[in-house]
Amino acid sequence: MLQAFRRLFIRTPFTRTACTLSTEHPGVISVGFPGLKSRALFHGIFLRDHCETSRHPLTGQRSIDTFELPLDLLPSRGEWQGEELHLEWPPDSTRSVFTMHWLRRHAYWWDGPPPPPLSLPQHSSKVGSRLDLWWQDEARRKDSRVVWESSTLPSPLPSLSYSDWMDSDGGLLQGLRLLRDYGFVMLQGAPVSEEATEAACLRIGFLRPTLYGPGMWRTEVLASPKDITDTAFTSAALALHTDNNYLRDPPGLQVFHCTKADAGGGGGSLLADGLAIAREIEREDPASFRLLTLWPIPYHHTGRDGIVGASRPVFELDEQGQVSGVFFNNDDRGPVLGLPTWGRELALVRALTGTGDMVKGPSPASNLLHPSTAVPALYSALRVLQGVMRRSSLTLRLRLQPGTILLFNNHRVLHGREGFHSTSGRTLVGCYIGADEWQSKIRELTLLGRGAGCDSQDIQRALYT
Repeated sequence: MLQAFRRLFIRTPFTRTACTLSTEHPGVISVGFPGLKSRALFHGIFLRDHCETSRHPLTGQRSIDTFELPLDLLPSRGEWQGEELHLEWPPDSTRSVFTMHWLRRHAYWWDGPPPPPLSLPQHSSKVGSRLDLWWQDEARRKDSRVVWESSTLPSPLPSLSYSDWMDSDGGLLQGLRLLRDYGFVMLQGAPVSEEATEAACLRIGFLRPTLYGPGMWRTEVLASPKDITDTAFTSAALALHTDNNYLRDPPGLQVFHCTKADAGGGGGSLLADGLAIAREIEREDPASFRLLTLWPIPYHHTGRDGIVGASRPVFELDEQGQVSGVFFNNDDRGPVLGLPTWGRELALVRALTGTGDMVKGPSPASNLLHPSTAVPALYSALRVLQGVMRRSSLTLRLRLQPGTILLFNNHRVLHGREGFHSTSGRTLVGCYIGADEWQSKIRELTLLGRGAGCDSQDIQRALYT
């Protein structure tokens, strides 16, 4: 069958590109693209796994059992029709169609130097143009992200009127993009009520239940000690931190509305960009930065409202090695009960730094392998973290007033407050919203373009062509 398939490709006329079986790698197809010297290599099982016919036409969910397919699966027929590659698969001649654009966009293996990033073409169809935006992923794009210090923020600060947020999808999208790029946005001119705050939050999606309530909550000084389950319910100052690190999935978005301010001027809010903190540490102390991306810090909440715990590194890295999340709260930090095994983490360090065979385990971080050196290394790195977090140049100080709603990314921006008089009546109302919800809303407003003539099923059908 392999020889027949190879002959098929050899005698098929191609005017734009060529597709052949790989002679070096079993189960692999080699695809060339116009203007590119390198060729893309695809495993047959990858193409069969991701073809449109392997998914339900309405839901887009996979409808084949991928893991019943042989790892060296190859098509029984193949031909180019214009810019589409048509493949037939054994044993039932299931047909797959891949556009040249799809293949180029999903190429994960090249037989030469990888080409420059794909420049997405402009489609004339409404669905096609929105698909280009989907692959750029408006919710997680980094090229528009602004890493800020207090002195580099624009004046006025990233803001939008409450009415623009509430009355138009364009205004909502504008505000969410500010949130994406700066990590926070303020809605000005809001009615001073919990109901108006909740209405603004519901424009994004459902509210996230937490230990503090099923939706909206209120932060104020509680008179009875037995009711205090968190330092936030006192008048004490709070150092910069992120919330709910003790949950397996910390809420992605936090909302504050100061419905009653401290008349004496206390209770100022503090914000700091975790990406700027990470940048400073990586530049000044690379060893501490690497440790803070590896060592899962334990957190806990123990109270009458629940007993929960989870662990996570301070700096979460994405697949490109860039910081994608920042998580830290010194007040909730739990005890280190034992050293991590480090198998996966240190193997990754070794692979990324090119220091040798990743399977045998890395030597660059040998000080993390024994408690005598690992625990001091952790405390040293946390001390570096605290020192950078306390720099006034990185801290934005705000005095939130009634009528201003602050929304910020709890996976990026650290927040805190100055102390205030316990009898001032200072009150914040707010809630949590999941990261998936606010990022989904950006994609929805960008991709679906309400009233523009396409819906989610149009997009789903076009994802695999």
